[in-house]
Amino acid sequence: SEPLVFLHGLFGSKEEGLPLCSLLSDRYHTTLIDLPGHHLAPYEDDILSSLRPALSRKPVIIGYSMGGRLALQLQESARAIICIAAHPGLKTE
Repeated sequence: SEPLVFLHGLFGSKEEGLPLCSLLSDRYHTTLIDLPGHHLAPYEDDILSSLRPALSRKPVIIGYSMGGRLALQLQESARAIICIAAHPGLKTE
């Protein structure tokens, strides 16, 4: 099955993706990640680099809120991205 990675929002945890990923588990091999500094995952300065091992098979990335913003930065490492309630960030102050 195709790989799918779920990235949660700020102050969230990988459990946020359980309902959605359980619906998709017959078609996708789902991976839910606690982002660095959230839930049980230790903080890391380079969040994007810490996610690279989960992206080795060019997964579909579903990102919610902050996870969607990270997905936008990882799109070259993904087959596709789905952003839910995400904003790419402000270009100017």
